[in-house]
Amino acid sequence: TKAGGKLAGVNVATAPEDAKPEPVDALDAAAYIAHTAGFSDPWFSGAIADEFGDSEPLCTVYADAVRRLARDPKFGGRKFYPYANQLYTGPEGIEFIRALAATDSTIAWKRYLKTQADVTAARSFLRQELVDAAWGYRKAVPDSLEHIDVCFGTFSAPNEFLNTNPGVDYRTYLEMQFRLVANDPAFWGTYGLMSYLASYSDEETVRWVAALMRHYGIEGRTELLSNDPHDLPHMVNGDFAQGTQGWTIAPASPGSIRTGRKDKFGWLQGRYPPTPEGDTVLVLKRSGKEANVFSQKIKALTPGRLYSFRMFSADFDDMGKQETHALAVTLDGVELIPRKCFTHVGHNCYSHHAGPYNRENRAWFNYHWRVFRAKSATATVTVSDWAKPNTPGGPIGQQIMCNFAHVRPYFPDGTE
Repeated sequence: TKAGGKLAGVNVATAPEDAKPEPVDALDAAAYIAHTAGFSDPWFSGAIADEFGDSEPLCTVYADAVRRLARDPKFGGRKFYPYANQLYTGPEGIEFIRALAATDSTIAWKRYLKTQADVTAARSFLRQELVDAAWGYRKAVPDSLEHIDVCFGTFSAPNEFLNTNPGVDYRTYLEMQFRLVANDPAFWGTYGLMSYLASYSDEETVRWVAALMRHYGIEGRTELLSNDPHDLPHMVNGDFAQGTQGWTIAPASPGSIRTGRKDKFGWLQGRYPPTPEGDTVLVLKRSGKEANVFSQKIKALTPGRLYSFRMFSADFDDMGKQETHALAVTLDGVELIPRKCFTHVGHNCYSHHAGPYNRENRAWFNYHWRVFRAKSATATVTVSDWAKPNTPGGPIGQQIMCNFAHVRPYFPDGTE
């Protein structure tokens, strides 16, 4: 849509910290912003700068720069939107906030918040990271929230994701964040809502975030959109952090199924920020005699409702091989939705390095995703390291590790 002859949107540009060998000054910064498409192209209304952290000396430079640009009539009220964390933590950042407020610009406030152990921990964490931090902005600059877009991190798919805990419902956790902003007095008058990033998110989360934006941001509602619990009741011990508790194990031979650790496996999968979550695994050493099998009963399902099952697998000895693993994932007692079921062969994020793996030497994994409709209150998921009942399908002796196994309600798109 067009607003006042311009696109109601902004251009993304990097903040030029390293644009010159010597430190950037206000004239450099102003000139840089002025030449971005957001300030020079007539179809844009401003530019987003990617990115600032907390308060730092560079903030003072940009405070001066945005004031200079605001005084120049040829920029016609264009906005400067810095991606930022906690600018209120020091005098330079506070000066930047004041300049942005005075020039009617907006901070894209990065709130990239990973899942927590349970609902009690989540409530405490979100109060600290959202409510307490919002009051930090207000105390530093009273009208700052009127110039802040709360930018929720919604990245939720390999190879970088915030839904690091398979024991909780990420949709519920996201709604807790939106609802805090919609209801807590710390956020009264907040300029707007954002999310980051669709290309890092699974299709369900993209649709769910759009629904939350409409519910809380457009329609202005304050009540819950979903009543699903935060702590998932369907499966347990999806990361095998408690050994094989909750699982039924059928090894092909003694010791061919074991639990273990793979240092930084969760980080290589994409769990963000760095966390020990995901470093515990179940390892299956493929036998030529018969398959190794593990299974778990899925509980507390609502007949007729859609759910998803998700799990990672990788080669325990060598993640450097790009391959589809010879694993059979079977869900009994449900109706699979075939077009929603897949196994994705992916690799580590460019910034997630560990051991021999980096952006050049990639670590590969399989991400198993199945969507199903429940037929009754229970079902069973079974995983075998043979591709078919009578066919190994993969190298004998290969050690496949699995984790992140969990079931959660699936947000329908109306075509299932």
